[in-house]
Amino acid sequence: YFYAIYLKYGFNRKTLFHLTYFSLFIALVIILFTFIFEINLFGRFGSMFNESEASTINRISIIKDGLSLFVENPFFGKSIVTSVGGYPHNIIIEILMSMGLLGFTLFMILVIMTLKAIAFINRTKQEFILFGLLFMQYLFKFQVSGAFWDSASIFILMSVIFTIKNKYKAF
Repeated sequence: YFYAIYLKYGFNRKTLFHLTYFSLFIALVIILFTFIFEINLFGRFGSMFNESEASTINRISIIKDGLSLFVENPFFGKSIVTSVGGYPHNIIIEILMSMGLLGFTLFMILVIMTLKAIAFINRTKQEFILFGLLFMQYLFKFQVSGAFWDSASIFILMSVIFTIKNKYKAF
């Protein structure tokens, strides 16, 4: 939303008004959910830093296990699942443990190429920038949730972004 307002209006008083209005709206929604509906939106986030909670302990253990699998065979990876049968809920650690530095390097090359394509699209065809924003959202999402086998959305968005870039690069 913030980026769309910036693209439409630039940075001026109108932009500042829209951003302030939207921020107040979000604050009101949070207050409504927290107090009126008695839904604790911050409870789950706060529990992430509580090392005594079971899900936090399990996640830390799985991440450590994933990193140790990577260290056992750093070049090609060791396993697609951790020794307890799960996945680390972090696409980078999962790629490292299952495909090693080779897979990690290939994935990062794709990510960097995609980011460059997004920058090109942002400079030339801003009406398609939503695909770039979605890609960034999914990339961040897969740092804390999800698995590589479930990340088709990232690769579909990469394909769309590359297609848009290649279509308008000649012009």
